[in-house]
Amino acid sequence: MLELPIAWSLKANNDLNSFMNEVKAQSGKQISNEAATYLLRDAQYVLSQQ
Repeated sequence: MLELPIAWSLKANNDLNSFMNEVKAQSGKQISNEAATYLLRDAQYVLSQQ
């Protein structure tokens, strides 16, 4: 299976937490509030499954 670069950045909890922090920082700026809500929800789900 070919992994995409975004998948590589989400492998470790620290990376996922960093991703969530970046999404929060960019919410309403480079990332719409609605998209940020979905991204954060999904990232939290991934963390809860580990």
